[in-house]
Amino acid sequence: MIIRKWFREHSLSLVLLVVFLAFLSAYATVGWKWDDFWLNMAADTYGGLVIVFATKYFYERGSPESK
Repeated sequence: MIIRKWFREHSLSLVLLVVFLAFLSAYATVGWKWDDFWLNMAADTYGGLVIVFATKYFYERGSPESK
């Protein structure tokens, strides 16, 4: 029960971690330059963080705990 609650609370972060690892492995197999990788990864990471924080804000905004 505790594990299920933890996964529910952190599922968006876990999905972003999986996307990061998939992105890293795709760049490693293709053999692109690392400078390109880090520039793209920085943009994707910041975009992902904005999505995470916005989702958490709007999800928790109407909750009874926020009042």
